[in-house]
Parts: sequence; C-alpha cells; structure tokens
Amino acid sequence: MSGFPALARRIVDRNEEVSPKSGDRSARLKTGTPPAEERRALGLIYWWAEDDLAVIDMALSALSIYFAFDITRVAKGAPRAWYFIIGGFAVFFVFRAVQLYFDVQVPADIISIEEELISLLAGILFAIGLFTLDRRFRAQQKAAQGN
Repeated sequence: MSGFPALARRIVDRNEEVSPKSGDRSARLKTGTPPAEERRALGLIYWWAEDDLAVIDMALSALSIYFAFDITRVAKGAPRAWYFIIGGFAVFFVFRAVQLYFDVQVPADIISIEEELISLLAGILFAIGLFTLDRRFRAQQKAAQGN
C-alpha cells in the first residue's frame, strides 16, 4: 500500500507537467527525447485533448446510428441504400474506436486536432440532420394516425 501514494503523485505530476504544453509535447515526441519527468512517469495512458474530441465524435456516431435505426423503425422499413448509410456510420464508429485505442497506447499523436475538429463538425451535422429527419417521420406518422 505504501507504493500507491508515490504512484498517484507521479501520475499527477506527469499530468500537470505535460498537459499545458500540447504543441511543445508533439515536437519533443517527434525528436524522441521526452523530458526526465516524463521518462520517470508511468506511461500507461497518453490522453490529450484530441482524444476527448474523439470520444465526443464516437458518441455522435452512436447517436447517428440510433436515429438512423429509429427512422427505419418509424418508417416500417427502408430502401437498401439506407442500410448502407447505417453501415457507414457503424464503420466510422469502429474506425474511431480503434484509432482512439491505439492513440492512447503510444506517446505519439495518431489523431490530429484539425482532423478531429473537422470530423466533429461532420458528426454534429449528421446527428442534427438525422434528428430532424426522425422528428419529421414521427410527425408524419402521427398525422397519418390522426386521420
């Protein structure tokens, strides 16, 4: 038990030392010479702001898949192309999950902030579009049941 406080202190020290210098961090990692504090810290998980955005992007992809299946359920079926669209969302979700898994395992950045912001914008637009489409189908279904 005596090793736990020292381990926790090293993890906290590593997070405080590295996190404010995101741009400087990638330059050091490219040269392969991390500072002594980083070398002493346990390198279990390398989590940065890009990884937070990737998690949000994965949540938006899962939400898009849910809305797409809900539209299929409300419409009582869909053309075959719609299932390919749902499959595309699922592939994007799995791709992002695998990319995030490998990104937190190594100190080098696999996910860039620019790529993630563009992907996040696309995910937000897809989720909003599918939400409004789902709402439209539900309104039409209620109107048809009312007549």
